[in-house]
Amino acid sequence: MKKKKTIAKNTVKRFDKTYLDKLKIAKIFGSKCELCTKKITLTKKRKINFTFHHYTYDPKQKNYKDFKNSKLYNEYILPLVKKNPSNFALLHRKCHYSVEMAKKYSDKKWNKLSFLRRKSRS
Repeated sequence: MKKKKTIAKNTVKRFDKTYLDKLKIAKIFGSKCELCTKKITLTKKRKINFTFHHYTYDPKQKNYKDFKNSKLYNEYILPLVKKNPSNFALLHRKCHYSVEMAKKYSDKKWNKLSFLRRKSRS
């Protein structure tokens, strides 16, 4: 019988409440990154950096630039994610950066880039 991994209490104390709330909401998404599909979990050694990516922005809502730091932004965004998870994707920080960079390409350039990538692999 496999022994279930547990996180030491002192490890959890190292992380702030906002981060732990983010982890709870990540469970709505299966605690997996939408892009790379790797698990997003709390480890004994370090916290995993992840974010909730907006598919669309409501112009009435604040965005990241309206806050002094990421903790305040997360406190604002977490209830919105919980209320409407279909408007968000769970992504590792690096994967989120990749998505943001990919958005900058037009469809025509993206298709060319994708073709070149596939051709370069063989």
